Amino acid sequence: SSGHIEATEHSQPLPLLPLFKRIVGPFLLGVRGRRRRRWLYAGIGLAILAALSLVLTESVVFKMLPFDNMSEFEVVVEMPVGTTVESTAHVLDELAQVIARVRQVSDYQVYSIRSRCTASSPPTMNSWAPR
Repeated sequence: SSGHIEATEHSQPLPLLPLFKRIVGPFLLGVRGRRRRRWLYAGIGLAILAALSLVLTESVVFKMLPFDNMSEFEVVVEMPVGTTVESTAHVLDELAQVIARVRQVSDYQVYSIRSRCTASSPPTMNSWAPR
């Protein structure tokens, strides 16, 4: 067997086979095919270099992280059920004093929200929505 697929009366028609042969065939023809493949590889390499040059010359924006990627974190304080807002505010003020002494902290914000969340997990913005 020569490795070629021969059409038989039982095989399905291949409508794209002529197009495939026209596009791929020239790259498979002996010495001329080898030369064409090298030109193809060179063209692909040049296209990659051209794409990289767009980034290096800042012609396009190259963004790996979202713009809102900020160096911040959230501290959630869960108080026992029935704790007054005033008591929670007092605990948050003490926590703010501790955070203010940390050298790496440049800014902080403290606030208290009464959660309607009944689960044991911390409340999310969805659980704070008015009902």
